[in-house]
Amino acid sequence: MRRPASSPPEGGTESRARLGVLIPAYQPDQRLADLAGKLMEAGFSVVVVDDGSSAASAPVFQALDPAVVLRHEENRGKGRALKTGLAYLADRGFTGAVTADADGQHSVEDILRVA
Repeated sequence: MRRPASSPPEGGTESRARLGVLIPAYQPDQRLADLAGKLMEAGFSVVVVDDGSSAASAPVFQALDPAVVLRHEENRGKGRALKTGLAYLADRGFTGAVTADADGQHSVEDILRVA
């Protein structure tokens, strides 16, 4: 894990603060940073699982701050990345999760509809 553990904000009834958006990523490009930024602006907690990407992807992951980035040292597959992210969210008291793809195929508006 690259970032320290964090929890959703305490108090309040804002449902987005208790809902994490989980994005598994392998060799992502700028579309991931764009999506994560828009989601954070909309009030979501974003967790990205770097599934063993090469060092060439490091700038993309660095651009995700303040999103949480978890890292697999080697590629384990999308299913394992989802398990890692869901466990992280559950351990920190999130009440739900929405998954999105790192290639930007899911729009923020679509995620807002299910949140």
